[in-house]
Amino acid sequence: NNSIHELQKFISKNKYACLFIIFDDQVATLHPHYFSGLLADCPIFRYIIKGSELSKNIRSVSSIWKELLTNNVPKNALIVNLGGGTICDIGGFVATTYKRGTHFINIPTTLLAMLDAAIGGKNGINVGNIKNAVGTIQLPQRVFTDPQFLHTLPQREIMSGFGELIKYALIGDEFLWDELQHIQKIDLDSIQYEWICKAANYKKKIVDEDLYDEGKRHVLNFGHTIGHALESFCLTKKKKLSHGHAVALGICCESWISYLHHLISKKEAITIKDFISRHYVIPKLTIDDFELIYKIAENDKKNATTFI
Repeated sequence: NNSIHELQKFISKNKYACLFIIFDDQVATLHPHYFSGLLADCPIFRYIIKGSELSKNIRSVSSIWKELLTNNVPKNALIVNLGGGTICDIGGFVATTYKRGTHFINIPTTLLAMLDAAIGGKNGINVGNIKNAVGTIQLPQRVFTDPQFLHTLPQREIMSGFGELIKYALIGDEFLWDELQHIQKIDLDSIQYEWICKAANYKKKIVDEDLYDEGKRHVLNFGHTIGHALESFCLTKKKKLSHGHAVALGICCESWISYLHHLISKKEAITIKDFISRHYVIPKLTIDDFELIYKIAENDKKNATTFI
């Protein structure tokens, strides 16, 4: 609950030429005074952008680059990304490309970003309907996670973040998976902050061992090849499907594929399916929809081999 104080200590210890803060527009409205007590011996610039998946494109990045250059922001600046996954992705991409690399930190404000986008050093933008088709890998200097932001999240965002929590439980924490089974309804009251910390630390441990996604880190992709395909498919149909919802559906599908390949039991696959279908809406798809989703999945960046 003291992320602003931690940030204050960080910038006091590390002398930057200026701070360039990239805001999520909704966060700027909900938390307008978050930086009001921040003391910095350097100029502070602010840039507000819409925190939507539709903003993750080269036009948004180019507009921020131009703003940085207009204000003569030097290489030894600090870019501060305050917002959800979109802001962490865009801000990280801007930082790692501006003047061939500028330091940045992430302050995630959504459950999903706390568990996923803010950690791990993957920064990217979409090209057309393909998610994260272009990006960089570079770790932020720090990630400050503050639970106060969770209290202003809509239910849809809680559900989205929970999809990633399911993933971490299945790939790395049997006890967490057992605890999740007892949840009657997914909401902020039912989610323990300890779960968030355990999941985030698990991802950090994997990333520390395999930053460039050459082996062990592949485990973090569980649910994502099909999940990203479903997410991109919905974009083509002008429908909204949150990342975490898509990952939950991807987990459901990929678990069944694992059963078909004798990697898990049918009972385990059904348990996963039943849990996810109890909490998430399963969309109805046509054969034509399936063909398009299949083609999108083949182009997914996490898909290094022929898609099954």
